[in-house]
Amino acid sequence: MDYNKIKILLDKYFEGETSLEEEALLETYFGQPDIATELQKYQPLFRYLEEEKTIDLTVDLEEKVIGQLTDKENIDGGGIKKKHIKRWIAPWSKIAAAILLLIGGYTIYLQQQRIEPVAPAIDKFAAYDAMTEQEAYERTKAALMLISNKLNKGTSQAKKSLSTIKEATEKIK
Repeated sequence: MDYNKIKILLDKYFEGETSLEEEALLETYFGQPDIATELQKYQPLFRYLEEEKTIDLTVDLEEKVIGQLTDKENIDGGGIKKKHIKRWIAPWSKIAAAILLLIGGYTIYLQQQRIEPVAPAIDKFAAYDAMTEQEAYERTKAALMLISNKLNKGTSQAKKSLSTIKEATEKIK
């Protein structure tokens, strides 16, 4: 059979546009012992199709299919055994958990280092006794400004942290 005709038939076959007669021509061509070396890679496919035609679909078919579907050792997608997956996943999950614990512990340690120790207010309470109303007003105003500055500093640090998290998640996507 002509090489070019077979090549055209193969293209049509893989596009799903061949007729039964054309498929029969392909099967007879690939059933021959001597075919073009470039087309030999397709020979196992057509031999397989020819072998599948000879299989007798008996009453055992339903039992075989049900047996394969209920086989608990096979996982969908290639017959990989659960034991092999467990053997591979178990050590890696332990390592990943240990790494996460270390990173979490280190992060908490760094957060603790950034916190400034606060002196007890009771020790400094006597220093805040006001003599006059104006002095009490000025001290209250100063204390509120100090709190406001600390809150603003914390808010700006939180914004920086959020922007860092957003950048990291965008890079991951």
